[in-house]
Amino acid sequence: MSSAGRDPDDTTRDEWIARFLDECGEQGDITAFLARHPDAPPSLAATLSSVARLGAAFPTPQPTPTTLGDWQLHEELGRGGTLRPVLDDLIAHAPDDRVLGALTRARRKLKE
Repeated sequence: MSSAGRDPDDTTRDEWIARFLDECGEQGDITAFLARHPDAPPSLAATLSSVARLGAAFPTPQPTPTTLGDWQLHEELGRGGTLRPVLDDLIAHAPDDRVLGALTRARRKLKE
């Protein structure tokens, strides 16, 4: 969907999330951020909590070393395996229907 057709509340929410991430990072202090920004919408706390949980579920991957002792590594075959339980937890605590829908779609894609 083009940005012209977006709900203004979505744009405002996205701007607040970007501001939080710029100021605090993915695991920042939500309470302190909201205290510094009393003009933030009341629903932002729940949204930022979901963002923090997603950030914890999808950490920035570390580069794969190319050697391990005498062995040369050509590719990474897999990583993790905890995504499904994390998504289940996020779905159970989704702050609104929009977030719930996105998480449910992501969960279904894991089953494919």
